[in-house]
Amino acid sequence: MWVELARHGVEQLATITHPMVHALPDQPPPTGVPGDTGATAPPGIGNKFATLLGDVKWVALAAIILTFFAGIAVFTAGRVADHRHGAANGTKLMIASAAGAVLYAIGYGVITGLAG
Repeated sequence: MWVELARHGVEQLATITHPMVHALPDQPPPTGVPGDTGATAPPGIGNKFATLLGDVKWVALAAIILTFFAGIAVFTAGRVADHRHGAANGTKLMIASAAGAVLYAIGYGVITGLAG
C-alpha cells in the first residue's frame, strides 16, 4: 500500500514539474564568477584595510584564548568551592570558546571567498 502511494506521489510530481522543465529557455551556462565586477580598492585604502583586518583577527583570537582559560578558571573554582553553577558556567565558557575557534577557523575563508 505504501509503495503504491509513493509511486502515485512520484507520478503526480512528474506531471507537475514536466511542463516547467520544458518551459525553461535553452541558454548556455554562465561564464565567469558571479558578481565579479573587477572592482579595486580606492587609492591608499588597500593596505589600511588589510592592516585593520589583521588587527581584528588578532583581537578575535586573543578573545577566544582568554575565554577558554577563563572558562577553565571558573570551572575549577566552581568545583573547588562545590558550586555547581560556577562549574556549569565555566563549562559554557569553554564550549563557547571552542565554537568561537571553529567559527574563527572557517569564517575568514568563507568571508574572503565571498568577498573575492
